Amino acid sequence: MNSINFSALPLDAPRERAWQTPLELGLLGAIWGASFLFMRVAARDFGATPLVEMRLALGALILLPFLWRARASFPAKLWPKLALIGAINSAVPFVLFAWAAQRAPAGIGAITNSMAVLFTALVGFLFFGEKIGLQRAIALLAGWPAYAHQPKASHGGRLAEAGSYHVELVARDTAVEVFLLGENDKPVDPKGFKAVAIFTLGGKAERITLTPSEKDTLSGTAATALPANPKGAVQLTAPDGKTATARFD
Repeated sequence: MNSINFSALPLDAPRERAWQTPLELGLLGAIWGASFLFMRVAARDFGATPLVEMRLALGALILLPFLWRARASFPAKLWPKLALIGAINSAVPFVLFAWAAQRAPAGIGAITNSMAVLFTALVGFLFFGEKIGLQRAIALLAGWPAYAHQPKASHGGRLAEAGSYHVELVARDTAVEVFLLGENDKPVDPKGFKAVAIFTLGGKAERITLTPSEKDTLSGTAATALPANPKGAVQLTAPDGKTATARFD
């Protein structure tokens, strides 16, 4: 009787479950996105550079065992190149994102971060000859309308988010005006709103009560002349009692 050598028979590669890859990508996206959320929350208290130093240090601590295991593949002559790649890919972009989180609305930061996908495809096409097929082109073009839609300051002021509203702050001499934008960036009637502007002037906090005016704004008057871009916040109270704060750093 002929014997069969089962060890020589080809074995089917283990099949990945259909839900496994989407779940892993979703989990990775949640972890990655949450890091930027925490960065936005903590940047105001820690500062951009210390916060990023802490983030990179924690990441390096987690990856250190893997580096030690593969240390033979990383001779000392490669360290300067790796340091440069790390600065370009991680350190500098994260510092800039943390810096922007202190100044720009969250929507601007999110859209800027998401554009990394578009620029990755563009860099691959220009420098590495990677083709952009029909499906990739459709996917890239589908994302552009989101980038094109951005609220704009139509009165020469600065924009910040306050809950479901965008707040445009205009400060001229002692006059303070606040314009509200709602869904689809349409102006919101300020009647029924209450607001207080709190600015840091000369190391002291000055509170300015803002009330609805005939110009469809919330307006008030400071005790002294204000700089063109005062630092502080505007606290809103909507007619339904909900509160929100727009920060201007």
